[in-house]
Amino acid sequence: MERIPTNVPNLDYILSGGIPRSSVMIISGAPGAGKTVLAHQIAYSNATPDERALIISTTSEPMSKFIRFAQEFAFFDMDKLGNAVIYEDIGARLLEGDGGRMIDLILDLVRRHEPSLLIVDSFKALSDLASSREQFRRNIYRLIGFLSAIDCTTLLVGEYEHDDLHRSPEFSIVDGILELNNRFVGLRNYRSLRVIKMRGSDYVPGEHAFKITYEGITVFPRFVTPPKPLRYTPSEEKVTTGIAGLDELFGGGVTKGTSTLVAGEPGAGKTVTALHFLLNGAKSGERGIYVSFQEDPNQLERIARNFGFDIDRLEGEGLVRMFYTSPVELDIDEHILEVIDRIERLEAERVVVDSVGDLEAGAARDHDRYFN
Repeated sequence: MERIPTNVPNLDYILSGGIPRSSVMIISGAPGAGKTVLAHQIAYSNATPDERALIISTTSEPMSKFIRFAQEFAFFDMDKLGNAVIYEDIGARLLEGDGGRMIDLILDLVRRHEPSLLIVDSFKALSDLASSREQFRRNIYRLIGFLSAIDCTTLLVGEYEHDDLHRSPEFSIVDGILELNNRFVGLRNYRSLRVIKMRGSDYVPGEHAFKITYEGITVFPRFVTPPKPLRYTPSEEKVTTGIAGLDELFGGGVTKGTSTLVAGEPGAGKTVTALHFLLNGAKSGERGIYVSFQEDPNQLERIARNFGFDIDRLEGEGLVRMFYTSPVELDIDEHILEVIDRIERLEAERVVVDSVGDLEAGAARDHDRYFN
């Protein structure tokens, strides 16, 4: 199956390579969920003068407002405006006629511009102004039937509630549904997306976190348990901590490739023990990363100096990386992917997480995420 990439970080992984070419998808979600940002990011990353993107607005807002909105993001390209990315506004005419006439207008615009990617934002406006559900269903069949006959991938953007998935006829007709959410969790907003439907295509199911920054949308796929364990040969090698007496208690050191929980009351010496394990390894040439939610790197460097370790020198030699995140702003989906990326880039042989309690707190909205 041929696909067009979204070029949204990690979203193509969730979609098994991208959006099936010539399919019709709904991007649904409440106002402020990120639907328009996602649609524009896909449009600007794919559009060329030969593979144009047509964005049809039904909001009766001036095009300057849409362009000003898009200019706030790094994916916006002024050179593509007008020849690769084309804007059309039918909002004013939408208030004058019924849904059938608006479908005709959309089809006329598609025939005129011959886009490879069509975005209608908001498509729900057509549904709201339809004279009857039966008429709207017929118009949807007519629109999708036409789009299916040409080489055009379509994104229908709408302010749908989750219950609309079971009530509105367009959801049963389209090829795919991508639902975006923005909900309050404590003092923070939590954004997530979920693939509800993807006809004839595999995808990673479940809820996936995302954030919106100047770069646009970045998705953080949830961890999925492998269908079967990876085959490997467990090591029998011992890794020394460098702490007098502790290696003897371990029978020569910690077994390589294993995880060890260091538990104790506050002030018992857990952080000092973990620092010795990491920094003694670095002095022996074993690269390591310290993932901290408690003390920031400045505090850890001070503690290390008290025991004769020079973290600045070890970092300069590429043997140690200190990675700190405040537990107040911790989002486990985003953070774990960043931790794994840093481990892989450093090719770390020793890893310290201080502490797992803070990591668990970062999954407070969904405890299953912590165990994943």
